[in-house]
Amino acid sequence: MQNYSEYKETQIGWLVLIPFAAILFFLPIAWYYQWGDHPIDSTMLIVLEAMFLFMLFLFVYMKTYVNEQEIKLVYGIGIFVKKIPISDIRSVVPVRTKWYYGAGIKKIPNGMLYSIHGLNAVELTFKSSSKVVRVGTKDSSSLVNEVNIRLPK
Repeated sequence: MQNYSEYKETQIGWLVLIPFAAILFFLPIAWYYQWGDHPIDSTMLIVLEAMFLFMLFLFVYMKTYVNEQEIKLVYGIGIFVKKIPISDIRSVVPVRTKWYYGAGIKKIPNGMLYSIHGLNAVELTFKSSSKVVRVGTKDSSSLVNEVNIRLPK
């Protein structure tokens, strides 16, 4: 087998980044000016800021790696990782994900979706299962090509 360089792609989850950044910005302001009927105290401010910051780091981006052995999907700081062996892949095709599937790690009809932003994806079918996996991507054709050149002939 030829030695191909590793394929890497990073997608930013704007639907996570923008609202969480706004919350992280406005929480200290709400605490400082004591907005609302039941304003938060400094302990709750610290807890909420830490919680939202942690969730932001978990889901702000998704990295996709492809090498000779596997496709690896890493969300945020790397707590959620999905590895898919290349040797088990039967086929890979570009697809358009339905808007109501949303983004994230989700169960979809006949399989799973791993996405962070947008509707472009590739659909993987497997030798060992009738289930599919859809992987969100900015550039479906590049990801399809990278996987196809690594599939056993």
